[in-house]
Amino acid sequence: MASQQTTQPLSVLHLEDDVSLARKINQKLIDDGFDISIELVRTYKDFLAQIEQQSFQIIFLDDHVPDGNGLQAMKVIQQRQLPVSVVMFSDILDEVAIVDCMRLGAADYVLKTNLERLPEVVRHIVSENQKQNAIIDFQKFFETSADLLCACDKHGHFISLNQAWSDVLGFPVEELRGKSFLDLIFPDDRAATHARYQSLFNMRWLQWSTALQTGEVIYAIARDITELKQNEIKLSSENESLIQQIEQYKVEVTQKSIVADQIHDSVITTDLKGIITSWNHGSEKVFGYLPVYPGAGRQHPPRTGHTGSRAANAAQVR
Repeated sequence: MASQQTTQPLSVLHLEDDVSLARKINQKLIDDGFDISIELVRTYKDFLAQIEQQSFQIIFLDDHVPDGNGLQAMKVIQQRQLPVSVVMFSDILDEVAIVDCMRLGAADYVLKTNLERLPEVVRHIVSENQKQNAIIDFQKFFETSADLLCACDKHGHFISLNQAWSDVLGFPVEELRGKSFLDLIFPDDRAATHARYQSLFNMRWLQWSTALQTGEVIYAIARDITELKQNEIKLSSENESLIQQIEQYKVEVTQKSIVADQIHDSVITTDLKGIITSWNHGSEKVFGYLPVYPGAGRQHPPRTGHTGSRAANAAQVR
């Protein structure tokens, strides 16, 4: 049976010569739900001794104590590269001091007259520490894995690789970083591998349906409609292409009509059923009818001779 994991109290070192204020800060955090263990030191000398003996998650620093100040303590923390978050406390809002503290790596700056924001400051520090610890844990897993682990950009270039790549393939990790993973693929397999890799970046279309139940729980269903949307896009593209072709055809017909009207020969067009669709001025002169003529829609043009008056032509088709 697995043992139940217990959460350790948040460990804090507090440099503060005002004991009553230190107790107030401690109680403020307890009242806000923090499980916290605070080690209080009242002098800079005791602070130096304490960081030698024990590690802490957070350090609260008073900006002024009898034998030193918070900035001195910050410099020591920075020099020793202690993995700890620091909150500076002050009686006054000193912009220069704030800038100096942040430059030295302080997580935040809190006025002693405004302790209401302290719980939120501590919550933010705890959250950031958890994220950082998760990153460190992942890096340990990444580097110690016997499998070949890597991260690539969308073009297939290595961003990071673990040591296993060097151990298995013999290439230094630094040499592989920035290169394309396709360089390591057998030539006959590169095209298929690249196509598969690119497919990872294809967008998927989801159709969502939701319903609110009991005022608290939302039930949702997502249906993959990617293929449907792709077909719609394809059909829309084909329709647009067809419209462009029709417009181009109209332009060509207009151009041909203009040309036909400028020649003296008879030019007649029909559809597949033989119905006349256009009739130029040359045809008008030959047959004696205007482009919109009484026989429009006939399957054959009026039968006439090649020359003759309009009256004669009309007599021949009665």
